[in-house]
Amino acid sequence: MKVNSNAGLPDGLTLDAEGFVWSAEWYGSRISSHASDGTLERQISVPAKQCSSLIFGGPELQDIFVTSAGKSEPMPVMPCGYDPDTGYFDGALFQLNAGIQRRPEYDTRFRVPDDSIAG
Repeated sequence: MKVNSNAGLPDGLTLDAEGFVWSAEWYGSRISSHASDGTLERQISVPAKQCSSLIFGGPELQDIFVTSAGKSEPMPVMPCGYDPDTGYFDGALFQLNAGIQRRPEYDTRFRVPDDSIAG
């Protein structure tokens, strides 16, 4: 995945049912999806300046839930021209349906043998 230094920084990631990698863009006010070869497939704007993570959910796994920062977090890696003092910072959770489907997660059961627990 190639990242434009004047855009947001990839943060939380997830995959859709077709194998595209989805990324929340910190400082980018959007989420992006990339093909397996790294090609940008699409971008969707989010009304928050610092998107932190995303996941698919809902009854058909077609809703995208995006988390955002509760306060401005200026850092030296901010893109040129980014204004950390204005915009939407509230830690909101956003939900949208872009008609994209996610595969269900695999359930895993881990069992720790009793004799391996330090006591």
